[in-house]
Amino acid sequence: MKHPIENGKCLCFLCFLCFLFFLCPATNSPWQSNLNIYSFSEDTLKKLRKFRFSSARASTMQAMVFYIDDSYDIKPEDLDAITSIDQLVEELPENKPRFVVLSYPLTLKDGRKSSPLVLVYYLPPTSSQKSRMTYAAAIELFRDKAGVSKLIEVNEEEDFEDIEEKLV
Repeated sequence: MKHPIENGKCLCFLCFLCFLFFLCPATNSPWQSNLNIYSFSEDTLKKLRKFRFSSARASTMQAMVFYIDDSYDIKPEDLDAITSIDQLVEELPENKPRFVVLSYPLTLKDGRKSSPLVLVYYLPPTSSQKSRMTYAAAIELFRDKAGVSKLIEVNEEEDFEDIEEKLV
């Protein structure tokens, strides 16, 4: 579909509706401003900081899974330590998106060791449209709070098999 552009702005009806629904304050859209509706508790931020610092020194993969509750609070899942991709795949729900903060130790081509901290945006194809929109609107806020260097979107559990290639 070609968008009719005038003065750098699209004039098509679909873009107009998107503008009204997502940006207009009069619509009271839950997705209009991720800074106003999503929140992190002090406990969540504390756990996230602790994970960032402890995972930097770890010799094995570590992951922490986060979800968004009905009141738009971003919280960590109450799970045991996740130290392998197989364990991570088992813990993720089949029909709900999740944010995963992942630290994966790598040896670079020049021999140096690296443990990049990345955000994995798990978005299964069976998730509802509402949950997809809820998580999509919170990505940048979560990425900022987590202090991650890279974002990787994963749609299928099989996509986790080649995650190491995506990290480099």
